[in-house]
Amino acid sequence: MAKKKMVIRNPLSQRQTIEPELLRPQPSTEVVRIVAKQQVSKETSLQSANNPGEKTSLKRYATYLQPETIKKIKHFSIDKGMTDYEVVQAAVDDYFKSHVS
Repeated sequence: MAKKKMVIRNPLSQRQTIEPELLRPQPSTEVVRIVAKQQVSKETSLQSANNPGEKTSLKRYATYLQPETIKKIKHFSIDKGMTDYEVVQAAVDDYFKSHVS
């Protein structure tokens, strides 16, 4: 029987470096800069739905709502020809008018 030569492996030897492949293409730095700039300023001026000549300043605000409530807001806004945030703003304004003196 002939003995097969075994390759001697040294786990401490230097390994070849391999560059990882990206699974998703990364956006260019210009796109990242534009998105970052847009996220910094979320205030905007829009025409008020109630007073077309009046401009109001809006600031982004996020909260949690039940999925059914969100669905009702979306349906109501489509039926009335409003945006969803206008519906929520009107609801909050009405709440404060009736609950805060």
